[in-house]
Amino acid sequence: MSESKIPYRLGLDVGATSVGWAALALDANGDPCGLLGLGSRIFPDGRAPETRGGPGASLAVGRRLARGQRRRRRRYLRRRAALLSALADYGLTPGKAKARKKLARRDPYALRKRALAGDPLTAPELGRALFHLNQRRGFKSNRKTGGGEDKKKATQARLDREGLSRALGDRPLGEFLADRREQRKPVRARPGQELYPERAMYVDEFDLIKTRQAEHHKITPAQWDALREIIFHQRPLKEVKPGWCALEEGERRAPRAHPDAQEFRILEEVNNLRVTIPGEGERRLTDDERRRALGRLLDGVDIGLQPKPPKQLPQYLKLPEGAAFNLARGGRKELKGDGTTARLKKAELFGEEWLKRDTDARAAIVEFLIDAEDPEDVRKKAERDWGMSEEQAQRLAMAELPAGYVRMSLKAIRKILPHLREGLRYDEAVVAAGYPHHSDFRNAEAHDRLPYYGVVLDRDVVGADPQAPETDEVKRWGRFPNPTV
Repeated sequence: MSESKIPYRLGLDVGATSVGWAALALDANGDPCGLLGLGSRIFPDGRAPETRGGPGASLAVGRRLARGQRRRRRRYLRRRAALLSALADYGLTPGKAKARKKLARRDPYALRKRALAGDPLTAPELGRALFHLNQRRGFKSNRKTGGGEDKKKATQARLDREGLSRALGDRPLGEFLADRREQRKPVRARPGQELYPERAMYVDEFDLIKTRQAEHHKITPAQWDALREIIFHQRPLKEVKPGWCALEEGERRAPRAHPDAQEFRILEEVNNLRVTIPGEGERRLTDDERRRALGRLLDGVDIGLQPKPPKQLPQYLKLPEGAAFNLARGGRKELKGDGTTARLKKAELFGEEWLKRDTDARAAIVEFLIDAEDPEDVRKKAERDWGMSEEQAQRLAMAELPAGYVRMSLKAIRKILPHLREGLRYDEAVVAAGYPHHSDFRNAEAHDRLPYYGVVLDRDVVGADPQAPETDEVKRWGRFPNPTV
């Protein structure tokens, strides 16, 4: 049997914990004519055992969390060492070990309160207060959180931050915490206690301490700046690029929160909707019915598909009793409205004013919110450019939009949208927009050896960098975001 002369076909049955294979010999016409071999490979599951009736988390989750904790610990130790070195250089720490131990027993909250009040502190006392700011420097949000339990924790943290902000009023954080400590109340962040300080509160306190203590100490402006940079430095987040568009080569996928992506999804579902009325058979929605459904969904309202009121599609469309929808046959209960509009039209954010803004204005706002990582940038722009109150701007800075990306780029979406608005199904609209097919991306190219999967599944991978070396296939072609799936 020559290793390269026999044409064959390889069949694979890929499962979560096994791969079955069979190699079939082919005749001159390319039809199977014999079995060359078959077998299977069984391997451990890449996920933890099932929990609460559902699939467990990937085994990589625990390793990733532990790795993140080690990194944060190393960075904290480096930052602390740098701060101690700077304090020593600027004469803000005692020279003798015994004096340093004695200073460490001083209440840092009381020292922070005195520093804020303008009472002249000794150099070691000021150093102790600044060192404590480094130990408790607050939470700096990047405005991007996950779902599930992380989302619940993020929501509670947001409520705690808002409660702390109200309790502070115009007082600096250090004074507020020192007063709580004197009253024997908790001063550490705990869920539900409205004690979750933001990084900005600590920055404001540092700046006020500098203003009140500068005249009492021989610290230059450059040295104050160096201390501020050491205490509050934070590495920029590593950008995670979305995958490639399914239709437009070289275009990145669009954010799910973008108004165009939300409208695209809603139009696709409504255009696929079919209604069955007793005695009449199945049909598409009439123009008036379609307009009614789109009006509610685009305004951010979820509509139920079941026959029982309230907020059910049959009632909105004024259909007779017994009307049923094709999308409900598989157990689906509702059509999801525009998730971005549902969040931003809340009274504590833009309110009904959001619905009065034109599509370009909405898109510009959402694009800014998606890209912004610092809540302070959002607050400033919301007050300056969008006419929001200070309280509304603060809430908007922490508002969560629909996360993730859709399978297409904005370029492809905007080509297809006009045809969806005319009522075409998705597959029809894709062809009408000039694309060859909506889902047939088969590659008929033959390879002597199986290539790296990212070469042939380029629409399904993320993180590809065409500029990466050819020897590094993962960086060059990308990888699956969830290997188990």
